[in-house]
This record gives sequence, structure tokens and C-alpha cells, in this order.
Amino acid sequence: MAYLTCPWCLTPQLIADEAAEYACYTCAAEIRFFQCPNCSTVQSVNKRWRAFTCASCNAKVDLPH
Repeated sequence: MAYLTCPWCLTPQLIADEAAEYACYTCAAEIRFFQCPNCSTVQSVNKRWRAFTCASCNAKVDLPH
């Protein structure tokens, strides 16, 4: 188990280590984990997003639907 911070409301969340996604208990944001194909950094992204910019390598990553 790990305490992660929701990227939207910054509230700590207790998340299982094997979880692929979670819903924030406070703001109900649906968050999933995605690994950047360029640098392999795992990031939390909103499930509604179609793309994101990697915080590590600044590459634009299109998310699968």
C-alpha cells in the first residue's frame, strides 16, 4: 500500500501497490497510471485525457482509448 497524492485536489490516497487506476476519495477524479514510452517514467493521468506531456522528458504522449 502506498499513499499517493491526487493530482487534482492534493489529498493523500491509500492505493494498493498493484492498482492500475483509482478514483480519488475526495474529488472523485478518475486517475490511472501510464508509463511514458520514451523514458519509462510512470505518471498519474486523468482517465478523460487523450494525451499528456511527460513530466520527465517533455514528450507528448497520446493515450490509447
